Amino acid sequence: MALRFIPKEISDDQIAFQVNRIIKDGFINYFGMQRFGSYSIHTHEIGRACLRQNWIEVCKMLLEQHPEIDDEQRQRKEMICHSVFVEGDIEGALDLLDRRDRLEKSILMVLKRQPNGYYNAFQNIARNSRFIYIHSY
Repeated sequence: MALRFIPKEISDDQIAFQVNRIIKDGFINYFGMQRFGSYSIHTHEIGRACLRQNWIEVCKMLLEQHPEIDDEQRQRKEMICHSVFVEGDIEGALDLLDRRDRLEKSILMVLKRQPNGYYNAFQNIARNSRFIYIHSY
């Protein structure tokens, strides 16, 4: 572990106390859920498709993923993917979006303008989200 940017007013005893607390109690691991995710399609699987530059598959995975325990979400996401990848109906897919589907909306808005613009659609999602997928693999 590297400690950086420690203010001068922090004593060695205070640093030692905090380090010992981490040794004793541990710390929150943010990487488990970010790396593997809690959705039907795990984050690292999307990262693998990104590194293979399979942008159609990346967009399909992002549009299809849903919480594993939510059957209603699964059905809705299947309908979205069917609209996009079988029927080519981006407008129909947009109509199926929930207000929480920001990532999906950003993908679909690009595909609406560029029907084969899967790479650009992936680039349209937030940078930190893109990095989570790539870094998880």
